[in-house]
Amino acid sequence: MDRPLNIDSWTEAREATFVTHRDRGDVDERRRVQHEWHAFVRAHSRLHLTFVGDRLPALSGLAKAAISRKELKKSPTGRYRAGLFEYSLLNDMAWCGGNQMLKVRRKGNTTTTGGVGISEKASEPKPEQYIAPTWSWASVLDPVNYAPYGYTTFLCTVLEAQTNLIDETTGRVSGGSIILRGKLRQSRWDWVTLGFSAHHYGLLDIKRTKTTFKITSDEGTRWFPDYDITAEGKHRLAEQEPLYLLPLVSRPILSRSSGAEFRFRLYPGKTITETAYLVLRRARSAAVPVFERVGWAEYTGSSKGPVMECVKKTKSMLM
Repeated sequence: MDRPLNIDSWTEAREATFVTHRDRGDVDERRRVQHEWHAFVRAHSRLHLTFVGDRLPALSGLAKAAISRKELKKSPTGRYRAGLFEYSLLNDMAWCGGNQMLKVRRKGNTTTTGGVGISEKASEPKPEQYIAPTWSWASVLDPVNYAPYGYTTFLCTVLEAQTNLIDETTGRVSGGSIILRGKLRQSRWDWVTLGFSAHHYGLLDIKRTKTTFKITSDEGTRWFPDYDITAEGKHRLAEQEPLYLLPLVSRPILSRSSGAEFRFRLYPGKTITETAYLVLRRARSAAVPVFERVGWAEYTGSSKGPVMECVKKTKSMLM
């Protein structure tokens, strides 16, 4: 019988051993302190605060402690930007909304585990009150998660990042933006039906994302909203509304080379790579186009995934 096991309360050691099959000692200090900050955010995002505007101030003390710990470990942080750090900004932006679950299968006295994935979609509407920029986890009310040890390849470049502080460095903000140089692929979203009743959100124009028996199909890619996009209000997304896909970061999952999550020296196949994408909505036109984050997408496979080769890198602002 399959039983979903919520991994919210996992310790770092259990996550390292059980999810990545690594010993804690194999992880360098810089990545470890980054992982610890992600663990703080993961736990904090599950709290039900009386005032939604307290999402950043309530974490202020831990943010200061994290800065001190990073400095002690000689791990540079850069400036603190609404719950993220400048020197790990792309990895810190690779959060996803919804509850992450690990599938546990039991047969007799034997227990095995499946993969980690999103099993519960983000269900909370986005607050009308401004809390943080859309690229910050603090801008949404659902729990957030990260990859166990982060990504190693960066697919876009941060040119500039800034936040408008209200009180202190680690407290409330009244605005913020990031200027990125990366590939932007325009698409449109709609409901995609699975079976008789289940459905998911699809980017219909993003092709070549499904591979079966080494045959790549032209199905659109699945994406996950950061919040309930059907709720009434200014954040509601109309069906068929244009959206944009931005490749953010990637990491090798299965390979013969070092650095892969699962390394087999005699592995004969192609490298299996996981790539995370941001799904963006056009906010307004300007000399540098302005976007808002509305969700994320992920592709894991040996092919190149979504067709992005013909798309040139451009400069864009993310609010």
